[in-house]
Amino acid sequence: MFIISDYTFRNLKMHLKKHNFKESVSIMLYIFIEENDFFNKLIYDEVIFDPLDFRTKEDDMEFIFKVVNAGSIILEKQIDEGLIDKDIHNRFMFEAQNFVVKIKTLYESIKENQNLLSDNDFVNFPFKKQIQMWCNFIESQSIYSDREVENKIKDSGYFTGMETQTVEDDNHNSLKDNLEALLEIFDTLLNFLHFTSHKKIEGYGNVDFKNISPFYIPSIEQISHLTNHKILLENVWDKIKFRKWDYKIYRENDHSTTPVYYYSPPNLRNLKLERAGIIRKSYHEHQSALKPVSFSRMRTLRQELDSHSESVLNDLFSLKTNVFEIGVEIIEPKIQFSMQSTYSKIGDSFYQKNIDEDGDVSLEDIYFGFSYLLSLGYLYSHFSHEIFDESNFKMLCPVVSITRIAADFSSKFSMNKRTAKKIIEYFVLFPSTPNRQKDVFSKPLVYVGNDNIVFTPYIVGQMNLDRITERILSDSEIDESIKGVNLEKELITALSSSAHLKVNNSKVRFNAFDGKEVEYDLIAVFDGKIILIEIKCLNTPYSDYEQKTREEEILKGVAQVNRREEILIKEPEEIIDRINIELPKENPLKEDIVKIVCTDVFHYTGRIEDDVYIIDSSALSKFFLNPKIEVTEMKDTPIIVDKSYIWENNPDISTFKRYLRMPTAVERILLNLEERTRPVMLLSDDSPRLAFADYILKKNPYDRSEAKKTTIKVGRNEKCFCGSGVKYKKCCGR
Repeated sequence: MFIISDYTFRNLKMHLKKHNFKESVSIMLYIFIEENDFFNKLIYDEVIFDPLDFRTKEDDMEFIFKVVNAGSIILEKQIDEGLIDKDIHNRFMFEAQNFVVKIKTLYESIKENQNLLSDNDFVNFPFKKQIQMWCNFIESQSIYSDREVENKIKDSGYFTGMETQTVEDDNHNSLKDNLEALLEIFDTLLNFLHFTSHKKIEGYGNVDFKNISPFYIPSIEQISHLTNHKILLENVWDKIKFRKWDYKIYRENDHSTTPVYYYSPPNLRNLKLERAGIIRKSYHEHQSALKPVSFSRMRTLRQELDSHSESVLNDLFSLKTNVFEIGVEIIEPKIQFSMQSTYSKIGDSFYQKNIDEDGDVSLEDIYFGFSYLLSLGYLYSHFSHEIFDESNFKMLCPVVSITRIAADFSSKFSMNKRTAKKIIEYFVLFPSTPNRQKDVFSKPLVYVGNDNIVFTPYIVGQMNLDRITERILSDSEIDESIKGVNLEKELITALSSSAHLKVNNSKVRFNAFDGKEVEYDLIAVFDGKIILIEIKCLNTPYSDYEQKTREEEILKGVAQVNRREEILIKEPEEIIDRINIELPKENPLKEDIVKIVCTDVFHYTGRIEDDVYIIDSSALSKFFLNPKIEVTEMKDTPIIVDKSYIWENNPDISTFKRYLRMPTAVERILLNLEERTRPVMLLSDDSPRLAFADYILKKNPYDRSEAKKTTIKVGRNEKCFCGSGVKYKKCCGR
């Protein structure tokens, strides 16, 4: 017999796992009636078996379906007995059917994948050979991509930094998307290969395999497709699980009876803004890294480098200092931008903090390792790409011992070998690396046994210092709150320098009318309005789970700034007594206040939640400090091909509100984003048809032909370009 405390998701999970039928049905129905969003919580709280987990068996899934079906029958009987309202049964039926379709189609898809994978010959290759083949494949694709970009630049006579981001013709992916997909496939495949290789890795570390070409081997092509198929399924599942994406059923054509389950988010506009933010971040990083570059100096350095091709290809990890320093200088702008970007978030206090148990390694040491590997990656690819042809893959991705790399690093950065080896090992992906840290963007050196790693220049070049830093800080129990303090100080200092804005610099903290303490991050006055800003320092999201947690932080900020508005309206004297600026009104009303959540990531800029504008600190500062918008062609002497202004003479509040809704940098990208269906590939005619919504960059927003399209011309009754689905006059045209 159950008591009320037994009716929990935790107990439901236990009984489902044990296949306890009566208990599972009883608890399920009780929680469903008491809780909203029951079936989504089953998924998010991992109460049910994961349909994509290879350990989930068919009888596990059948048991869940049996429990759900029994629940429907019981509720129907309770309607006849007058115990429940019919609406409860109808809601259960609708939500249960939706739930069953989601997990059943995903489970059927992954089982088909696993059956094909078990017959694949590639899994029987030695681990080292598997990794060499895959790394060679990735590196070769980066060469083809570089050559395509070079042709684009040659045809146009200039480059913008967006050449790899645009999608041409009827392709679904840009060059950048394709290469990132390969890295995702490799990341996923590594976990599988580590699992299948077990303890066999060490035995082949020193074996020199003759044929490591990835081409013309059907099993490699198949495993690539199967891994990509699994990634797409995981993509759909994560969006269902963490972001509440739902499906609509379509048909392939008028005569088809086969359903296509098309997944999309609750808010398409937010998805479009998120995609625009990712593209804008990439462009911002590229342009910022290029600003200090002298193109004539780069040419001179490359010419100097050309006389050292033999030493670089044969002795990469024992180069003479003068050759290594050429590589460092060439890659320096990228290194400096990465370091400055990270440094601005964490400040001085983190640089010298020890991040290992023995106290030998600091965050600064990790940055030295980052700089060292990035420079070597550039040097090696500069020459190996020139001589590459498909008849010889030996030179693309060298195999080298960790000890040798550490010795060279120790010599070039004047540190003891023990510390140097620890630092290099931070960048090595071992079989024993915890799953949450298995990430080639942070650990690009793949261990293949007997102290050896495969050095893949392209993967090394994709290292993300922000990501590395965030992982290290989260794992080393260092208090990261200082990052938020730094962002707040930086923003207040920047906005205080504007002649158009009065910014409070005094601390405002007190116990409010609701009995709780309140603290205002930033209060300012602009054009007769009060600006309330909540500042949120966030780590960049790289997954749907991280997107969900960051969005929760944003929405928490929305609630906080709305509470501060309420307190300001009810207790204005408490704020007036504590600030060093004069408010335009002693008793402000809602219409006198503009509310903003400002963050340091680009993904949410342009969103409006509960009457609160979301914007990033870069875009906010741009409005008040530098309203000039320039599009530049990168040549020996950069050429400005378009210039416009967010405002001229003096800004006003209506211009500011329009800008908050759609900052110019975001608008330019949104104009060129196009919704595109991404289908999950079919493994057979019987495969479930699954697809999901995405946006692609159809045109380069910074191309000369597009540069002057700084405003979007759209009829007031047409659908808004931002993706909201409503008329322009009721959205961004307000």
